[in-house]
Amino acid sequence: MAVIHASRGQVLDDMTQMLLRISRKIEWKSEQRLTEWYQKRHNKTDALIRAFRDSLKVLGTQADPAQKMSAVETLFASHGGTESLAQSCEEHLRVRAD
Repeated sequence: MAVIHASRGQVLDDMTQMLLRISRKIEWKSEQRLTEWYQKRHNKTDALIRAFRDSLKVLGTQADPAQKMSAVETLFASHGGTESLAQSCEEHLRVRAD
């Protein structure tokens, strides 16, 4: 009985060690994914801020309104287009609201 009891204890210890390794691996992967997500989000936010800053610079010029509008449209196109920028804004606000 003592051998069975000791073997059972060893099996439980081994299973605990295995679960701990699995848990650490899951935690590590989760941290990596979270870091990657934050970096992507940071890059998108920076791109949105750049587009906004650049559009403010264009609007602050002394050019006529038609030239300003053309310059802003060109600027937005260089940042992926108005739909892409609007979608990025929506994604940012959606995540922010959660």
